[in-house]
Amino acid sequence: MKTHMKVLSIVLILTAIAVPLALNATMAASVGTWSLKQTNEPQVDQQQSDELGPRAKLLKWLIAHSTPAEVNGKAVALVKHMLIVQVGKEQVRVLMPIGWIVDEKAIRVGRLFNGTYMSLGDNITVKALKTILKTGEGFSLYTLIGYEIIDQTSGAHAYAILPFNIETSSE
Repeated sequence: MKTHMKVLSIVLILTAIAVPLALNATMAASVGTWSLKQTNEPQVDQQQSDELGPRAKLLKWLIAHSTPAEVNGKAVALVKHMLIVQVGKEQVRVLMPIGWIVDEKAIRVGRLFNGTYMSLGDNITVKALKTILKTGEGFSLYTLIGYEIIDQTSGAHAYAILPFNIETSSE
């Protein structure tokens, strides 16, 4: 195996492990404490927000360097927190937050494609944040963090439960 393929494989494995952990850590821990001044405006405790852990810092970096993206294809598999989408002859991996809202119900990511709301094999559109990690000669290494899924087959919509809101200019 060539050296750049070994490096690419290692980076992909590390990304597949680190990003879902960062998503889980961010959803489980608060970024700071909120207090109210007499003006009733929320203020973030700056000392606590400066003490972010390494996973939260990674997520913060990924979000700061991301752009909106859409993936249109067929849902192939959901493995832990990674959705595999068949796009033409290629497969795209989308990292999935742990919690989702479907039909005003909060569910875990594992229940998204169990046939109740959506099914594997359905045509879907995934809205995601795309972060380019590295570009090189003949390749591009990037990660996608899904925040909305539209099932073109059943019509179901799923929205990620995240500690922040995402609004693109087209919305």
